[in-house]
Amino acid sequence: MKFNITSLFKIANRTIVTFSVFILTLSLLALFTGNVTQSISTMFQLGNKGLALSTIAQSFLISCTIAIEIFLIENYCKDWPTVYKAGLTFFAVILTAMIFIVIFDWFPINSILGWISFLASFLLFFTVSTFIMTIKVKKEDEEIQQLFNSYQKSKENKI
Repeated sequence: MKFNITSLFKIANRTIVTFSVFILTLSLLALFTGNVTQSISTMFQLGNKGLALSTIAQSFLISCTIAIEIFLIENYCKDWPTVYKAGLTFFAVILTAMIFIVIFDWFPINSILGWISFLASFLLFFTVSTFIMTIKVKKEDEEIQQLFNSYQKSKENKI
């Protein structure tokens, strides 16, 4: 695998998308639960007034890390079945998130509710994104198959 400008753009694109979804989600959570979780989580230290710059920076850092992990998995494991790649991505992202939770004290490590909430939201987002990617891949496969069929017909007509 060669790393080139296209690779950089793919990582940047994935980072921006991940970061946008993360910030949007955190903003909505802050709006509705910020005052309640303000004393529990550093992510919501401003309550429902918004997100602190430190939270935004941490969100960008985890988005970059996740984008790079996914890029590496897609390129180094491209011959693997999709299920294996999805599983590896799942564990890589969840491990990264757990490391960030501990390092940046996003919620108390001994908080069962914090871990349940994290896992539930992570599973929801992972399931939705996997579903969307599956639909996208199927659509791309259908388009490629149609192009291939057209190509075959054009070759047959020339013979």
